[in-house]
Amino acid sequence: MPYQTTRKRRVGSLLRQFRERSGLSAEDAARRIRKAQSTVSRVEAGQTLPSMAEMEVLLAYYNASDAEREQALQKWEDAKQDSTRLPMAGAVPKKFQAYLRMETEAAAIDLITTTLVPGLLQTPEYALAITENGAAIGGVVEPAKFVASRLERQKRVTAPDPLVVHAVLDEAVVRRVVGGAGVMVEQISHLLALMERDNITIQVLPFGAGEYPTIAGAISILHFADPLDAPFVGLEYVGGDSIVDDPSDVRRLQSAFAETARQALSPNATVNLLCAVRRELGE
Repeated sequence: MPYQTTRKRRVGSLLRQFRERSGLSAEDAARRIRKAQSTVSRVEAGQTLPSMAEMEVLLAYYNASDAEREQALQKWEDAKQDSTRLPMAGAVPKKFQAYLRMETEAAAIDLITTTLVPGLLQTPEYALAITENGAAIGGVVEPAKFVASRLERQKRVTAPDPLVVHAVLDEAVVRRVVGGAGVMVEQISHLLALMERDNITIQVLPFGAGEYPTIAGAISILHFADPLDAPFVGLEYVGGDSIVDDPSDVRRLQSAFAETARQALSPNATVNLLCAVRRELGE
C-alpha cells in the first residue's frame, strides 16, 4: 500500500506548484501521462512517486525551467532512495502506520490528549494496561508486541537530536487510574522526569478551564526541520483516526492548539498538580 514520506511530499508539492502555476488541472496532467486522475492526486499528496519518464513529461508539460527541472529531479532521486521504515510495523494497525512514518521524520510535535497519556510519554506498564483492555488498539495486535513497538518509537524523545514535544493533557488524563494506583504513580513520576528535559514541555488543562477547542478528541501536529515541509496533523476520535494536510485545516488546528495551550496550566503549575495527584494516589 502506498504511504507518505516527507521526501515524497516534497516531490508532490513541487509538481503541484508547477502544475497550478501553468493553469493546468490534475485531469490535464493525468491525460498527459495517460494515467488516472487519482494517480496524479496520489503523487501530489506524496503517497507515491511517478516514474522518471513521467517526471520528465510533467516537467516539460509544466514549462519548468532548467533549474526547476534539476531541483525536481534531485528531489525525485532523494525520494527514490527513501529508506523510512517503521520498526515492528506489524505491531500497529495499518491506518496508524502512515502517521507513524511521518512522525519518524518530524523535528517537533504538538499534542493534545483528552483521555490517555500520549504514546510517546507512556511507561511500559501504562501502555500494557491500556492495550490489554483494548483501549489502544482494539485487541488487534498482541499486547507485548504493541508495547515493544511503542518503546522503540519513544527513542526519538531521548535521541541525541531529540524530537521536541509540547504536550497538553486534559486533567482527566492524569486523574484516570489506568492499571491501578501503582502504575499511575510510576506514570506520573515518568512525566515529571520527562519535564526536566529541554525538549519536553507538558501542560495540564484543568477541569476548571471548561471547554476547549479540541475537547472532542486528540490531535497531533507534526513539524519538520525543512521549512518547505508543511506541518501535518493526525486526529484521533472514537472509531479511528485520520490525517489532515490541507493547509487551511492545518492552520485552523494549529490555532486550536495554541488556544488550548493558553488555557492550560503553566509547566511549573503542572508540576505542582502532578505532584499533588501522585500524593493522592499514595506515593
